[in-house]
Amino acid sequence: MDASLAFLHTRGVPEMKLNGYEWQRWVASGGTHESWEPKLTPPSLDGAPIAALHAGEIRRVAQVNAEADSNVILVLRTDDGHYSALIDSRASDEDPRRVRRDWLSADSLYELYIKIGLTMQIPQHCYDPELGSYFPQWSRFLQ
Repeated sequence: MDASLAFLHTRGVPEMKLNGYEWQRWVASGGTHESWEPKLTPPSLDGAPIAALHAGEIRRVAQVNAEADSNVILVLRTDDGHYSALIDSRASDEDPRRVRRDWLSADSLYELYIKIGLTMQIPQHCYDPELGSYFPQWSRFLQ
């Protein structure tokens, strides 16, 4: 188990991908969230390089993998001034039609980027450069 955990740890596997007994072993042997992977702090609100969105405007911020039918993450500014993250995906494994589903929401685009980054943990196949610094596991990709 320890050799398996060491392999996963050195390869940059996010802790959220560990199963329960792997995480329990990591903690039992003295590991912590911080020792698994030091997290980057997202940019400050004042230093956040995020282009504004107008009401009703949609921006593509990530594509999960290279497949043509990959899930795509979009952000939208609603008419009431709030922000939503949508997942554009196949309707089902059997139905290739594209559908958009509500995923996350926030009062600001900055807050929404933080939520997206924390949920995804690592950079995706393709992502908007503005979103890059919000992935907490980003340090693995800077080396």
